[in-house]
Amino acid sequence: RYVNLQTNAKDKETMKRYRAAGVDCHHANMEVWDRRLFEWINPGKTRRVGWENWVRWMVESVDIFGEANVRPNFVCGLEMAKPYGFATVKEAVQSTSEGIEFMMRHGVFPRFNQWRREPGSNLVSQHSQPSIPLELSIELMRNYYETWKKYKLPIAHHNGVHPEARVMGRGHGTYDDIILLNEVPDYEERVDRGLQEGLKGCVTSR
Repeated sequence: RYVNLQTNAKDKETMKRYRAAGVDCHHANMEVWDRRLFEWINPGKTRRVGWENWVRWMVESVDIFGEANVRPNFVCGLEMAKPYGFATVKEAVQSTSEGIEFMMRHGVFPRFNQWRREPGSNLVSQHSQPSIPLELSIELMRNYYETWKKYKLPIAHHNGVHPEARVMGRGHGTYDDIILLNEVPDYEERVDRGLQEGLKGCVTSR
């Protein structure tokens, strides 16, 4: 049992209530670190919470849930979205890497997925969005890994019926954690055990 909850960033007292109710890990997804871009990409989050409160409350949440149990999501590549995103990979990587450094220093363990330029979305329908250079993901994940090693954060917990989806290799894909899992010598065996246990929960007798 490991309970994840995804909401807007919340104040410390609210987090205490979540923890008392059984929540183990909280995800207050920022999408992008840069304050200017956060306010552009997330008008609702800006209106309801604001960048400053969002960041402060994430850090305070570590006191409640512990290191690596506060896991905001970021969309890799969104930093370069037109028309207001960064013009160069160097600027984009520097900005998000500063966020990674700040968060990991305070025990927040961010996670990443990749920006999918979906037809019909506001960003794609209103502006031409060229593909994001691969260099951004490579450089950003390198910095992510080095920062994780620097602060010696624990490996983040994963939950689900199919934990093998987090393993890179034949037939597998990953978001961000393969670079961390490579530090665990027996991670494939752990995944296999987790898969078998997860599948047991799907079997019912009639």
